[in-house]
Amino acid sequence: MKKTNLLLATALLSGSILSTSSVVNAASAADPSKDGIEVKDETSASATTTAEFSVEAGKLSFDSAPDFNFGQKSILDILKGEWQQKNNLITDEHNDSHTTVNEDGDKLDAISIGILQISDYRGAGSSWQLAASITDFTNKDGKGSVKGVISVPGLNHGAAISNTSSVVWDSSNAKTNGQGVANADLSSGATLSLSDSQDIQAGKYNATINWSLQNTTKVAVQG
Repeated sequence: MKKTNLLLATALLSGSILSTSSVVNAASAADPSKDGIEVKDETSASATTTAEFSVEAGKLSFDSAPDFNFGQKSILDILKGEWQQKNNLITDEHNDSHTTVNEDGDKLDAISIGILQISDYRGAGSSWQLAASITDFTNKDGKGSVKGVISVPGLNHGAAISNTSSVVWDSSNAKTNGQGVANADLSSGATLSLSDSQDIQAGKYNATINWSLQNTTKVAVQG
């Protein structure tokens, strides 16, 4: 009889412990913050997207080239060595055409008001060179010709237009860098020097100036 009571007591005690444990576990599941249980947030996420834009390159263009008129001197003045004459902005009526050509081969009317102008909107790092040459000055009455050199301050240092084509201006001196307009007022300051004045005769002399704008931008080499 005592043995039976002992087994019953043990069974009752075990049931009590099991019941208490079940209550604790149920409470913990209902409120995880109890008993020091840490809750981790596992709802975060990340993503990458892109943003972009495009830039359209402009053109290199030769907008304007000037006429020069160096006025009048007497043969005596020229023979005395006083033939160096500044451009004095006297413009006679004449029928010669004034055209320029940009890098795409488009012809543009040049403005003959003493202004030399080049536009470059191709983007940073773009470069160009402007070369010029002049023909002999020919007497309109058929009385021969003479050679001359035009000095053009305001362009490259020491720039001069002679019978031999040479660079008179470039993007480095003009500071365009593919992002602007460069212009030089040659309406005054340019001077004419005659190299063979001993052959000069009375009359009006004309010469043609040939301007050549070249793209000198280096093409990047893909490695």
